[in-house]
Amino acid sequence: MAWIREKLVASEVRDVVAFYDHVDRCMDALYTHELWAVTYIIRHGCSDDSFSDFRACVIANGRSLFTLAFTNPAEFGLQYDPGACALDCDAMQYVAGVVHDELTGAGWPPRSTLAPRVPAGEDWEDDDLPERFPLVWEKWA
Repeated sequence: MAWIREKLVASEVRDVVAFYDHVDRCMDALYTHELWAVTYIIRHGCSDDSFSDFRACVIANGRSLFTLAFTNPAEFGLQYDPGACALDCDAMQYVAGVVHDELTGAGWPPRSTLAPRVPAGEDWEDDDLPERFPLVWEKWA
């Protein structure tokens, strides 16, 4: 995250806000029951805070991983390699807000859109996971 922070600190405030908005939109896009279920399987449990951190790490690790997680959570669960992911990546969800506060003294910028109250997609129970995501379950459980 250090290099992203350095870039943001050297940027115009409007660019920091644009980055902040972009990360928020990406976080919101990944806020699905399906990805949460796959993350739950991979991590052997996943609280709401842990899921936020996980989504931030997916975003921090680039467009291809993000796109796979967004378009096909089950395939993402089969290809995901925790050892190949950036360290300290959960800071992706905070870095632009912190830099904005440092540059302006005005705190974090307001969200440009409302955050979703609930994840998109079909809710699940723990007992449903082996049937809903059998290959992911087989790999990680």
